[in-house]
Amino acid sequence: MLELHLNFCNLVEIPDAIGNLHFLEILNLMGNNFSTLPSLKELSKLQLLNLKDCRQLKYLPNLPSRTDLSSKRSLPESFSSKKDPWAFERFYDYMEAGLNTFGCPELIELERCTSTALSWTLQILLQVHYQYILPSLWNIPFPSIISSIIGGSEIPSWFNNHREGMGSIITIDESPLMHKGNNCIALACCVVFGPPASRRKAPPIIHSLNHVSVPFLCAEDRITEDHLWWFYVTSGSHIWSTKYENLKLQFHIIRESDIESWSFHGKKYGYRWVYEKDLEESNLTMICSR
Repeated sequence: MLELHLNFCNLVEIPDAIGNLHFLEILNLMGNNFSTLPSLKELSKLQLLNLKDCRQLKYLPNLPSRTDLSSKRSLPESFSSKKDPWAFERFYDYMEAGLNTFGCPELIELERCTSTALSWTLQILLQVHYQYILPSLWNIPFPSIISSIIGGSEIPSWFNNHREGMGSIITIDESPLMHKGNNCIALACCVVFGPPASRRKAPPIIHSLNHVSVPFLCAEDRITEDHLWWFYVTSGSHIWSTKYENLKLQFHIIRESDIESWSFHGKKYGYRWVYEKDLEESNLTMICSR
């Protein structure tokens, strides 16, 4: 079994046997009522864990220390949303790696949860750095989207450049061209976002900017608490070829129902240029133990 989707099944307990599904790559438990999960440490191929709207969840499970990205899933020929309204979501499931705990208000020990999730996604980034390429003509790293969403309002200190206030646009003070090479493999960004001041659609897209969409959050009226969202832009991304002195990114929330963009209130952000040495096993262990 490569994928398991048990979203909105009113589950109050997940059996320990789920930790024995060693080929599982995607685990979607969105919208259930359990408070804990068994250890997932042995799921070495797990790359996407969706716990969104598990409103009774109190603790994150143990996650794999190393992820094998040699996927056996095939890339569907078409993700046309006109033919299939859920095609867009499955496309992101295929392309995405990370953890989503949006809408889990009972999570405790948020600092520990954040450190665990950060360490897990960083080691996935390390595997992507080893150039797992999609089995298609696209010739892009797999997965191409690595991100996590978790409750909280404090940016981890690992992101060593912190800025206050951003709206929907953040500015990276240095051009990626300055870091290309020198064993720099990604730009890591972390945004604190909360309820918008008013209900409104996203501002017009500024085509001269680069754009990133927060994955699979519903309309803005669902955002009632602060959350952290971090993501990695790998060195293979087109933004690394920007010639501007600094880099600007514009953000949107995407509605599941109609792929419509909505604005959100970004309170602050942090970023870090990620080098190979940051992904050494000892450094990942230090992050997880904080």
